[in-house]
Amino acid sequence: MAQHTAEETRRQHANEQVTEEVAAFYRALPFNYEQSVEETCRTIRESNQIAAAYPPLDAALRAGRGRAVLDVGCGAGWFVNTVAHHYGLDTVGVDLCEPALDRARAVSQRLGVEGKTNYHHLDIFRLETQPLTPTNRFSIVNTLGVLHSTYDCQKALRIVANLVEPTGLLHVGLYHRYGRKPFLDLFARARQEHARTTESSRRQEIEEEACQLYRTLHRTAMDPTMLRSWCRDQVFHPHETLHTVQEVYGWLTAWGFRCLATSINRFEPVQDWTALFEEEKQMEALSYQRNVRERRFFPGFFVVLAQRA
Repeated sequence: MAQHTAEETRRQHANEQVTEEVAAFYRALPFNYEQSVEETCRTIRESNQIAAAYPPLDAALRAGRGRAVLDVGCGAGWFVNTVAHHYGLDTVGVDLCEPALDRARAVSQRLGVEGKTNYHHLDIFRLETQPLTPTNRFSIVNTLGVLHSTYDCQKALRIVANLVEPTGLLHVGLYHRYGRKPFLDLFARARQEHARTTESSRRQEIEEEACQLYRTLHRTAMDPTMLRSWCRDQVFHPHETLHTVQEVYGWLTAWGFRCLATSINRFEPVQDWTALFEEEKQMEALSYQRNVRERRFFPGFFVVLAQRA
């Protein structure tokens, strides 16, 4: 019994260490972080990134007047503030990074949507014990590029899924097991040297060299702060796991969800999920073509939209 208790303590300590490492990483430079509040506001006003990237979610939000929306791992608030500004919906955001939340609130205020947004500094694994609303249920729950940076992606997704109300929607995005590899291989030497080096000046040099390469891939116009935040997040993240649609499909169906669409086939209707699971294995070849041959940014990321029974 004592040995079991010691192992439990060791595991808990390791889990807490991952959480703190990730939090410290984003405190140093939050992800999706532009130089000024006004620049961020201008980006949101001029372009609805949800509509451009996630059509099924866009349709659900357009039909969702009066619905409660939650964004788990909201960062600097691009999703929350976009939902409030473009769809007029009340939206809650939670994140580990205090500087990112401060920026998110400042953007909400500048956009004039602070009455529709609510931000919480909170660990994902405490969501069940620290309710965000009286019911702690939401009609649409979004989490993009977050859960694969926790110490247990499946457990984190289960907690998030439990916050979806009956017939509500869950929109989850994760790094792809096949599609992510060619991108990471491009930066393998930089990542390895960065991990081995303790000298801060050398680490900065490595990051700068990696950013030069990253800039050739991600050609979208970015200010220097935004570019560096993207490069650090994509290349030097201290913890990430890789997943597949098949894996997520299995989890969600076991928890009473029906998968509706995925980015793997550009959100087209899925007639045969088993066939799609075979199709997703081709993502590695596609990622290699984009990242290595064409030098076009392809992060190896997938999204699944599911509905709770």
